[in-house]
Amino acid sequence: MTSVLIAVILAGVLLVWALAPLTNATAMNSPESKNPSSRPDPTIATGSAKLSADPSLGVIATIPVGITPCAAVYDSANHFVYVINEYTETVSVLNGTEVVGTIPVGVDPNSATYDSANGYVYVTNANPFGTEGTVSVFSGMSVVDTVPVGHYPDSAAYDTGNGYVYVANSGFYAPPPMNVSVLSGTALVGSVPAGLEPTSATYDSANGYVYVTNGGNSNVSVLSGTSVASSVPVGRDPETATYDDGNGDVYVVDTASDNVSVLSGTSVVGSVPVGSDPYSAVYDSANGYVYVINEHSNNVSVLHGTSVVGTVPVGDGPNSATYDSANGYVYVTNGYSDNVSVLNGTLVVGEVGAGADPISATYDSANGYVYVLNYGSNTVSVIGTQPSPSTTSGWGWIAIGIVITVAVAAAVMVALVRRKGGSPRSASAGTALTPEPPAESGSPTQPPVR
Repeated sequence: MTSVLIAVILAGVLLVWALAPLTNATAMNSPESKNPSSRPDPTIATGSAKLSADPSLGVIATIPVGITPCAAVYDSANHFVYVINEYTETVSVLNGTEVVGTIPVGVDPNSATYDSANGYVYVTNANPFGTEGTVSVFSGMSVVDTVPVGHYPDSAAYDTGNGYVYVANSGFYAPPPMNVSVLSGTALVGSVPAGLEPTSATYDSANGYVYVTNGGNSNVSVLSGTSVASSVPVGRDPETATYDDGNGDVYVVDTASDNVSVLSGTSVVGSVPVGSDPYSAVYDSANGYVYVINEHSNNVSVLHGTSVVGTVPVGDGPNSATYDSANGYVYVTNGYSDNVSVLNGTLVVGEVGAGADPISATYDSANGYVYVLNYGSNTVSVIGTQPSPSTTSGWGWIAIGIVITVAVAAAVMVALVRRKGGSPRSASAGTALTPEPPAESGSPTQPPVR
């Protein structure tokens, strides 16, 4: 019995020894071990890089779509993602990780917006060499109307206050004046004058204004309904704008002057220097930060109010970003390095590989996926949370090994004792267990003499 118990204990020791490396693997894979300073802090020093890897993030699917996907929008009513394919002049409709439809649209589609009141998706068709552009109006999987607008529509924004959709007609090579087409459902209800080369429109839900950036004459047209409330001078070549619903300000990205103009109503309340060639911006409603994407300096300026609280290095050629309201991350597409930098506050918590020339990203709040449009490979990379290969830590496996060893040893001991005809209890009580004398070979066992 002793030799068997020793063998069981040795087997248990070998089991624990085999499971011990899992402890080191768990420790090595923790964010703290990768970088002891990776615990979130309120600011990050300008120009410094911090990485706290989140191993749960990854590409869960790569979806082929049309040629040169350039923009996408999420429809919260049917949970579809509409991907605009510029060269093939189609829209790929995605449901989760599947393409459920491919629908033809107008000439040179380039942007889209969603109207949450009527459930329509509006796709702008630039038609650069025609006399006017159009807007394809989607309801689910069907185009319900095609609305003529101004020359070279470049973007659109939905006003939740009056239910209008504002289409910025940038003009391309057309002579001025440029304008903004105002749609209600499928009807054109107004055409509002704008500055030179209006490239984007942004809605401010606090004051009800729509801000149209005019890249050609470096100002912003502030629209109220179907009229111009003000024209506000900003920096050179304003490309895009984003609205901060925390403080009610609008952040205008001035690409040529490397700064951001901060507007409150019709007044400029700040001009914030950022990186080189800022291209776009996104607002994080959880921490109140505005993330400005600097394409040529390969970093992101993080603004709070009118101050820069961090400058975060990312990949090469960052060009856009989207915010994930579920995990609080900001996903930055890097067009030259073919990957996506994932930011949490002022920390980079991951880098996820994508296709060729990722140009845009869209968040689906229903399934929690981030859809990355790869302009150069005609695909969409779907980023989501990958299942962990194991939920048990290394020390947990060692504890399991010890428990198994003890249980097996106890079972073996009980079995051996029972085989001898006794029990551990009788032996420990001091009663001697005297075996019967063996019988002689060939002689039957005699009964005891009375």
